[in-house]
Amino acid sequence: MSNIQNIQQMIENGQSQRALVKLKKMAAKNSQNHEVHRLLGVIYLQQNTWSLAEKHLQHAHQLKPNFGPTLLNLASLYKAQKKYSQAHQCYQQLLNQGATNAPLYYNLANLYRDQNEISQAESAYLACLKLQPNHLGALVAFGFLMKNTGRIDQAIDYFHRALAINPYQHDIYWALANLKQYRFNDHELATLNQMIAQAGDRVPPELLFAKAYALEHAGEYDAAFAQLEQANRLRYRQLQRKPFDWSGLTQAIQRVFNPEFIKAHTVNVHSNTKQPVFIVSMPRSGSTLTEQILASHSAVYGASELPYFPNIMAVRGRENNNSYPESLASMKKDDFADIADEYFNAVGTDFKETIFTDKQPLNFNFVGAILMAIPNARIIHCTRRDLAVLLSCYKQLFAHGHEYSYDIEELVANYQHQVNIMAYWKNCFPDKIYALSYEDMVQDTRLEIERLLSFLKLDWQDTCLQFYHTKRNIKTASAGQVTQKIYDTSVQLHKKYQISMAKFENLLKNN
Repeated sequence: MSNIQNIQQMIENGQSQRALVKLKKMAAKNSQNHEVHRLLGVIYLQQNTWSLAEKHLQHAHQLKPNFGPTLLNLASLYKAQKKYSQAHQCYQQLLNQGATNAPLYYNLANLYRDQNEISQAESAYLACLKLQPNHLGALVAFGFLMKNTGRIDQAIDYFHRALAINPYQHDIYWALANLKQYRFNDHELATLNQMIAQAGDRVPPELLFAKAYALEHAGEYDAAFAQLEQANRLRYRQLQRKPFDWSGLTQAIQRVFNPEFIKAHTVNVHSNTKQPVFIVSMPRSGSTLTEQILASHSAVYGASELPYFPNIMAVRGRENNNSYPESLASMKKDDFADIADEYFNAVGTDFKETIFTDKQPLNFNFVGAILMAIPNARIIHCTRRDLAVLLSCYKQLFAHGHEYSYDIEELVANYQHQVNIMAYWKNCFPDKIYALSYEDMVQDTRLEIERLLSFLKLDWQDTCLQFYHTKRNIKTASAGQVTQKIYDTSVQLHKKYQISMAKFENLLKNN
């Protein structure tokens, strides 16, 4: 085996630092070896050291311009940096050379998926699977794409195909459980229990959360909650999380956004004609359902969870060397107008609809800044019964964020912060915030949709009531639910956990 092959094996085995030392020595002796520079680029890409990764990959590309692995690595680098057009150029060069291999189509599909170009991603995944039917990554990724676009039966089929190749994939077990209505068969349960037993202290949280769902479906609610406690403790420990002072944040926001500050700094009007509707809530409160209903209206574009307003607030914090909300205390009215410009530029408003939704739940912290900067914006606050939403959050392994939810005390503190700060915003902006109860939506869907549309001054459209027919890419845990008619099985679910919910009840009463 050559030195290069040895180094490739090191990288594959997770010995990147050792491989890096050897590659640097080889590069010093022979700077014209394209494979040495490519592998250096691969290691720096793994380490997210993007400038060095690009330097070495570009040098490798110059030394051997049509080498497929280098172009794939460059495409991965540009994709990681969200330089999508440059990534596409790399893939196009490979296609122009006549490359038609499964890895090419798989990576191209992932790029389209990240850009939310769903039909192109679907075609590329299918092209990959046509060339290599057992391509595990494509089967799993395509399963998630089917789930996110509401094709649940097809999602399950692709997940099953992936498990047939490798039955020990913990992320797929959680993906299946996260469909909410899925039931594991006896063989899957046996494999799930086997993986948990064999993992011991290193059990992945995905398996424990999946097992909790299985126990719930079997009616073993005390055992399910015990499993949830173990899963959440493990995840909280993995994150090395320390409880945040949520009540302190509530008080700080109220101090900065006092009535005088709001009156003096609210922008009179913004030039952008599009109207944003911010859907805010605790997770698992019906926000995905609400957006799906609104996005079913011809005048509304559902933009899903946009990161832009939290990002803008974070940048302001770094610029002012202070954290939110104190970072905004010294701002002037023109600064809030600038925030609106930044937000609209980030969103990009070239869609035909006059209204768009932003379903980023964390925006409930920024309602004051939003309505001061964008006076025509509207806020939909999705609410849900306290014990129901707390249990639902505690049952959820989130893809990212919401780290507070893995500890009961901090979860309750976060919930109370959300309730208190939204009550404060409602008092400050009574005509611009609409509270939408999940329980009311379930009980009388048509009436609640009529009220919601009336708040936004939209005419009635039957498509809003038939929201489950609307085809969209939905990446949240509710993706499978909003493609079905509303059902009420989860409304009273917390009552079946009655004994276990005492911990939540006591915290709610004592705080």
